Amino acid sequence: MHTVQSIASEISKSSLPTTLFLGAGSSIPSGAPSGAALAAELTQNFFKGDKERDLADIAGRVELKFGRKPLIDFLRSKIEPLHPSKTVAQVPNFNFSRIFTTNYDLLVERAYHQASIDLPVIRSNKDYAFDERQYNTMLFKLHGCITEDRADGLSHGMILTDEDYSTYGRYRQIGFKFFEQSLATSNFVFVGYSMSDSNIKEYVERAIELTSQQNCPGKLYLLLYEEDEIEALRWQNRGLSVAFGDLDRLLLALSSVDEDPNSVSIFSPVSNVSRHRVSAAISAIDPLDERGRRGDLSKLVSGSAVTYSDIQEGLAFERSVANEIKQQISENSSASVHVIVGPSGSGKTSAARLAMSALSDKGLICYEHKASVGVDFPTWRDIEREHFQNGETACVFFDEPNASQFAINQLATHIGDGKERSLSVVLTYHPSIWTYRTKSPALVKNAVLHDLSRLTPTDINSIASHVRNLPELSRLLSQDVQSMNHSDIARMVSRKARSDLFVSLKYLFEVRSLDEIVLKEFDQLGRNQPKAIRSDIRSIYETVSFLEAAGRHVHRQMVLRLCDVQAAEISDLLDYLEGVIFESERDDRIGGIYQWSTRHPRISSIIAGSKFSFARRKAFLKRIIESINPASAIERQFCAQLCNSDIGIESLPPKDQTEMYRLLTEVVPGERVPRHRLIRNLVRTKEFGPADLAIAEARDMRINDSVIHRYDVLLNIEKAANQSFLEDEDRLNLLSTAASKAMKSLSRRPDDKYNYESLCRATLALAQVSGDTDQFDDALTRLRQSYQDLGDDQILGWIGKYESERVRLG
Repeated sequence: MHTVQSIASEISKSSLPTTLFLGAGSSIPSGAPSGAALAAELTQNFFKGDKERDLADIAGRVELKFGRKPLIDFLRSKIEPLHPSKTVAQVPNFNFSRIFTTNYDLLVERAYHQASIDLPVIRSNKDYAFDERQYNTMLFKLHGCITEDRADGLSHGMILTDEDYSTYGRYRQIGFKFFEQSLATSNFVFVGYSMSDSNIKEYVERAIELTSQQNCPGKLYLLLYEEDEIEALRWQNRGLSVAFGDLDRLLLALSSVDEDPNSVSIFSPVSNVSRHRVSAAISAIDPLDERGRRGDLSKLVSGSAVTYSDIQEGLAFERSVANEIKQQISENSSASVHVIVGPSGSGKTSAARLAMSALSDKGLICYEHKASVGVDFPTWRDIEREHFQNGETACVFFDEPNASQFAINQLATHIGDGKERSLSVVLTYHPSIWTYRTKSPALVKNAVLHDLSRLTPTDINSIASHVRNLPELSRLLSQDVQSMNHSDIARMVSRKARSDLFVSLKYLFEVRSLDEIVLKEFDQLGRNQPKAIRSDIRSIYETVSFLEAAGRHVHRQMVLRLCDVQAAEISDLLDYLEGVIFESERDDRIGGIYQWSTRHPRISSIIAGSKFSFARRKAFLKRIIESINPASAIERQFCAQLCNSDIGIESLPPKDQTEMYRLLTEVVPGERVPRHRLIRNLVRTKEFGPADLAIAEARDMRINDSVIHRYDVLLNIEKAANQSFLEDEDRLNLLSTAASKAMKSLSRRPDDKYNYESLCRATLALAQVSGDTDQFDDALTRLRQSYQDLGDDQILGWIGKYESERVRLG
């Protein structure tokens, strides 16, 4: 099984040009409806109440009853206004020799027009009247274009109905000839497709047949945006290189690989856009662009993060921390790093967006990095350098970049290197993540910390004024709050809600206890539906809540596997769960899959805690682990979260934890966190033989990081302390080995604060047995110096602890 990155790497080393075949999935982030959604809209408009049909069927029925023109006019109203997403807009910057598509829209054409790059478009045989040598890229629209149809009096048109499909080859022989030629002379990438589309299957089948007959030098690549492992295996066995992903992932991967000087260039020779600009455009959003979307009050009052459009429409209330960040960044001539730390529901993301919106108004160039994409340090280093050269000031916001801490450390080091820099950074973290993450000295020393655990008096005053003075919010207030004045509301937020933002919103708009509100809502779900449907609705809500609480990242395929619900039923069931379960907008899809969430992590925690007893939780965790797809990047990331969540594996007794961690290492053997937790538990429960074996297995899997080294040190210390059959000499040898290993680990990673604590622990144990304190004294000196070098306050606690131990040694 390939990854998108490995496919990009192969393409970068190839001496053949690359051809792109774009499917409907590549247009969805630009607002285009999927084939199924378009069919549903046609049904709703022309045959309201009729059963679901595929696009060709319903289009044919509309044409037969109402004529071709009403059908085409309706489709044009949906498709013609579309404009390319940030990702599609980057396509002209890549060196694709030909682009084939079955889409009717004008997104690719408009992307090339925006880039001022000529693009010949072949919609039918009549369009081929040019010298292709004059162009870097050609676009072939195999199913026609929204601009041309039989409804306009032409002999040819879009391929929509079953009748159209029976005659579509008549006017497009040239396009199919180029399709066959491209298969024979280039690497061919199918992207944005669901293989449930029979028309696309036909093209892929044809490609497989032609390439096998002609023994073509190029490779066939297939990027599936639905993570279906069986479907992927089926096509892989037919000779295709298959990966899960979408156009975003493909272009990001291509923009980050190193090019081979002997290969065909990845970037277009007629584009002058730098690769870091391309990468930033795909991996981040512009707050100014986002302001044009419509705000959503229902999400806002339920505790969801405010959007830039909410801020623009005046729906978001002020936060003190946002004003502080805006002031400090806009008034400071040098770049800075700001870290907003707060628990779930404290409004970290909202506060950061308020700051970014205000900075945009001040003229700064602002970015919000997409949470679904890993942080690429070279991209943002080069973005900073470009802004500096242009005399511009910029700021980038990373929302809980837990999986990209190494890149964040690099960026903080770059910004804090003492030179004049132009890119400030805003970060958000949960307190526990911020405390225990390994942070670079530059990040620790230079970051300005903002605590968001409680609302400030200014925040409370802003909330009270906002809900009383803004009609859109005022009419949504609960009946009890409607009669309150400004002072009463401020008092309630401060005392009853204990200055917690999320709880405050719940009291303001539904004055009952938070648990009562959430569980009452759960009880009402599907109440008027048949028992089987109600059961499915509740099962989905429970499952999504538990997955979100236990592992954060939830997507459609995980829910389908765990709930035993058919894919065809999902659309109807989601209708019943509207406002309760959210499927992420297409721009926010992670790796080409549909991410699901409740309105807020606190809600998911309440549902999960209430509906999952200890016995059920253990059984469900086991079922989740056994269902994990190790080929899915998001599910591997989910596994790491599952090891850290309060309601995940850590909520079980130690023996059950060990069982789950062992199972998890079998399912995802290459993941670090499950192996770390397994070894930790085995050492804690003094299962020394299995712990030795687990460490050896981790190293066999090339997981040999500082954490493994520290557990190896701790294992030797625990053996020396707890194996009564050991002779004194054996005990000293174990502790000497522990101290030696701790020193080696520290030498490898002197920037890791935990290595200093590990060395102190090992040398203290050695001193307690041998009576020789020299090594412990040296370790304590190193620990004190590490605070000067790293500046992490946790080190102060360790210094106090080990200095007390030194006093006891005498």
